[in-house]
Amino acid sequence: MLFAGGCATTASTVQPTAIDPIKYQHYGCTQMEQRLDEVVIRAKSVAMIQDANSSTDALSLAVAPFTLWGPALFAVTRGGSNAAELSLLRGEVVALEAAAKTKGCNDLTATFERQRATSEKGSK
Repeated sequence: MLFAGGCATTASTVQPTAIDPIKYQHYGCTQMEQRLDEVVIRAKSVAMIQDANSSTDALSLAVAPFTLWGPALFAVTRGGSNAAELSLLRGEVVALEAAAKTKGCNDLTATFERQRATSEKGSK
């Protein structure tokens, strides 16, 4: 379908934006952990919105042939800014992980490893 390219993608397909870990060079381990908590909370919220937009876009495309097209097709283009924000937030998590390793924040590094193991189990 011609308009499918404008659909919001699901949160799981949004890749992280590259962010230089040097951004956190002046952070201590506690500050990085606090920032990580903030970023993760926001990323979860944005991911939920992104998935909702993706579902709405898919429904709009499915319903569009049976409607007057206009409103359904305009609804398909929402969601792009959420994907961009989610990508930045995910990039920030990657940068925080690298900075934590560089600083020797062992507790924070262990947190990243646990999260990775949990997400890998969930994707199997």
